[in-house]
Amino acid sequence: MSNNFLMVLTGPPENGKTAVAQYLFKYHYNTFEKVRPVTNKMPEIHEKDGFHHIFVPSVASLFEKIRIKDIIEYKDIHQDVFYGTSQAEIGRALETGRIPIILNSVEGTKKIMEHFSSPEQRNLGISVLPIFVKLQGTHSEVVEKTLMRMRQFKNSQYYSERTIKNDLKFASQCDIVLNNTGNPKELAFTAENIVKSILKKKVA
Repeated sequence: MSNNFLMVLTGPPENGKTAVAQYLFKYHYNTFEKVRPVTNKMPEIHEKDGFHHIFVPSVASLFEKIRIKDIIEYKDIHQDVFYGTSQAEIGRALETGRIPIILNSVEGTKKIMEHFSSPEQRNLGISVLPIFVKLQGTHSEVVEKTLMRMRQFKNSQYYSERTIKNDLKFASQCDIVLNNTGNPKELAFTAENIVKSILKKKVA
């Protein structure tokens, strides 16, 4: 595998992607670099431009980035609030010498993989390493748990049972599947194994 590769944490919402990323950034900050999403949302009090996100002032500003092909995938989260992945931001993360981490939906991950496998991008030598994070259990159990968590966080109106089922099918296309038991110690152990696996790929 090329030394230039992106690690994408993906899977259904509320299944543990953020928890895994936070662990990796806390304990392996010299190994991984966050790829900050671009958004036109209003920053919250605790959010700093250039740290949590890259904020743009308007929808028009974000769509200009799409027009010039800097934004390689984007989604409308809620009422014209968009989040996108910037190729320039990926380039910045790669230049640090650390491994870029992107947190994204399954659909967003597919678009990122498609983008970097296109003929015009192949010469950059960037490989995408998707890691699928899901709650432990059968498909039906994961769907039920996910919907319950989304209702708890009032996000269920944006995701359906059918969408979650379709997301779970993508696990077979990912390099690593992480089953989240909800136990912090087990999550840490699994995350450490991911680190070892990724570092082996980086030097392979």
